[in-house]
Amino acid sequence: MYVNNAVAQAARETSRWASVAGRSQAATYPTNIVTHAKSGMAGVPGPTVTVSCFLPTDPTLGTPAATCVSGDLLRVVVTSFFDTPLGSIPVGSTSVVVVN
Repeated sequence: MYVNNAVAQAARETSRWASVAGRSQAATYPTNIVTHAKSGMAGVPGPTVTVSCFLPTDPTLGTPAATCVSGDLLRVVVTSFFDTPLGSIPVGSTSVVVVN
């Protein structure tokens, strides 16, 4: 339960933070956003964070934009695996916000 909640919270909080504060650090986009997401998941085993921006005219989110500017759609995907006696269970969450 903890891993699922932590992954979902990281995706939500990171997209919220990145839509305002993270974008102002354009020179390190998306590295700073990935770092922010991982810093909030201390107990999650091996999280993978993917950050992409899309033009608002691309409702399928199929073609990432080269930079992330105001009005773009920012997608944060966080995934991990939770090991159980029955095997590894994938855990993931996606959050999409409009960049401020």
